[in-house]
Amino acid sequence: MPIRTRRAAVAGSMGAAGLVWAGIAAAQDAAPIHLAYDVPPGCPSQPQFLDMVGQDGGHVVVVAGDRPAPTFSVHVEGREIVVGRLVVRDADGKEATRKIAVTRCEDVVRSLAVLVALAAQPLPPAEEAPASTAPPEPLPPVPGIAAPDTTPEAPPEPAETDADHVRRSKRRTWHLNVSTEATLDRGVGAGLDPGVAAYLELIDEVPSFYAPSIRAGIELPLDQWTDNTYRRVVGRLDACPWHLVASQPWSDDAFTLTACGRLDVGRLNAQGSTQVNLPWVAPGALLRMRWTSPRFFVELEAGVTFPLVRENFGTGTTDEVPAAAGMGGLGIGVFAL
Repeated sequence: MPIRTRRAAVAGSMGAAGLVWAGIAAAQDAAPIHLAYDVPPGCPSQPQFLDMVGQDGGHVVVVAGDRPAPTFSVHVEGREIVVGRLVVRDADGKEATRKIAVTRCEDVVRSLAVLVALAAQPLPPAEEAPASTAPPEPLPPVPGIAAPDTTPEAPPEPAETDADHVRRSKRRTWHLNVSTEATLDRGVGAGLDPGVAAYLELIDEVPSFYAPSIRAGIELPLDQWTDNTYRRVVGRLDACPWHLVASQPWSDDAFTLTACGRLDVGRLNAQGSTQVNLPWVAPGALLRMRWTSPRFFVELEAGVTFPLVRENFGTGTTDEVPAAAGMGGLGIGVFAL
């Protein structure tokens, strides 16, 4: 996009803040400024940012802190939605702030460079502006900033604000994944039952604390031998309303910690000195740590269940269902949709 066109588009969206910024611009060819530049790794560096300012017509030079000059503070943060903030403070302490939110850090930095280039130039005298009665041509939008509606036939619609952009980007996004897991839990007696489980999960991937998911599957523990031979098959349902996300803005992978409620329903069969065939119902709770990439994930989980069937099927503790049974699992899965 030509420099003049990009700067005009940004000017149309700055409003009153643009007048404040332009009022602090230097009249000489290179305006002295103080620059505080804070962006995550992977974003354009400060020299690259200053090059962008120059390409957009801004002639600035960064000076030492003891020299009087306006201060430009650039701060960028975020991962799925990258938010950039520009704060301009003049020598009198007057401040103006502009915030931009898009999906790529480079687009945010480029848009902020346009704002700095515009703020570092003085406004032309009113008498130099050419008079024209023709309506202005529509301007192409700058990423992250809505262009004004210049249609004369109808009142202009309100431009989308930065908050609206972030809110629209956080709409629910449901995905389906399938996974398998090696399990280890306590069924009857003091021993641990190794087994295998398969799951189908519907998960909301919005980057917020409330991100519900639901997972259904089946677990097939190996047979357990004590005084009797026990065989247990359960269907499983996990409901997980909350999770914490740890990620980096420049990376597509992330770590999540999820709190879940669990319900196991199935049958417990025993053969040997005792013949039983009883229902197995065990509610529980667990924590799940998961590393995710765009296509697959690896998870580790641990928790406790509370079997509701607690008979002692033999003469000792080796044939007794515990009041609370520990469980764990290590699994891998892929995103199907």
